[in-house]
Amino acid sequence: MKGTGPAWPPTREAFDCKFMRDANCVNARGKDANLSRLEQWARDGVITLQWCATSADEACAGAGEAAESRRMKVMDTRKPLDGGRTLQTVATQLQWITDEPSQGENVILSKVQNVLVHNRALTIQDKTDIDIIFEAWKYKLILITNDGDSNRQPRGILGSAADLRRELGVRVMRPADAVGHTRSAINNRDEYARSWADETGNALPEWVGRDA
Repeated sequence: MKGTGPAWPPTREAFDCKFMRDANCVNARGKDANLSRLEQWARDGVITLQWCATSADEACAGAGEAAESRRMKVMDTRKPLDGGRTLQTVATQLQWITDEPSQGENVILSKVQNVLVHNRALTIQDKTDIDIIFEAWKYKLILITNDGDSNRQPRGILGSAADLRRELGVRVMRPADAVGHTRSAINNRDEYARSWADETGNALPEWVGRDA
């Protein structure tokens, strides 16, 4: 007779693996192994991997072959966020219809600015980064970025990651860290699924052991 074990049937979606990517994580040519792995997991329903309005717009900016490749990648992987947002596609251009932030959300925007910029002059790129971090906060998504991961960007978003987590609860990861985070979540998911199958007598889901 089976015991009383895990009651809820396991799902393929791994726990705590809802991500949003920054504009520098387009992976237009598919050459970034970590981003490619995350994209495959998203296609398989293991994780959520989304764009926000600001990161999509930034990724699609510019002209020429490289910009066109980025636009096509964003269009191919887009998944609109909730909360009154609609993604419209006109030829290769992307336009987002966005609600204005509430009074409470403006307070959060100010906190993000204080963490990211401190007392220095605000740049156009700073404003973009603030909007992207705000979207990650609003929709409770883990932000994947390479911002601040070079000599030209000694701090950036990654350099502010600890402060963003402490002050606002926003988590920021490099693509490689997001892959590691997901693999850990998949292992926990599979362990639960095996326990559930043992305790209930149900068949083990076919995806167990396949995703990591």
